[in-house]
Amino acid sequence: MLDEQKLAEMAADGRRQILLCVAGGTPAIITETLWALKERGERIHEIRVITTKEGHETILKGRVNKVDGSLLPDESLLDKKHGQFFKFLRDFPEVGEIEFDEQHVHVLNNRRDGLPSGFDWKFDWKHDQLRDILDDEDSRMSQGKSAKS
Repeated sequence: MLDEQKLAEMAADGRRQILLCVAGGTPAIITETLWALKERGERIHEIRVITTKEGHETILKGRVNKVDGSLLPDESLLDKKHGQFFKFLRDFPEVGEIEFDEQHVHVLNNRRDGLPSGFDWKFDWKHDQLRDILDDEDSRMSQGKSAKS
């Protein structure tokens, strides 16, 4: 875990803070985490998400209503008009710009048949940037807690 002095040194050196999230069918955890980090005074420059095929669709377009099959864009993160990520940025402009778009959402794939993997950790790392984030000596892990707790 990095202390406040190390974080200040990283900022002074121009190093960026990347939030790496694992999200499934409820990507609201991402905006809840952003809010919690904002409350702690931490600046996030970029978000990367590891998710399933279903999570990818929810993040980009919203959840499908199980009753009538309609799309619920208010439950997306990246819908430009209704997405919760953009709503967060509008509600809290003090967080500054955060890089986060479809290119930052990475889907886990099972190499054998291309289906989203459940507990199969032999997924395909298509993006070396993710490996770089995980191997970085300046990386830190934060145990997520609900914003309500």
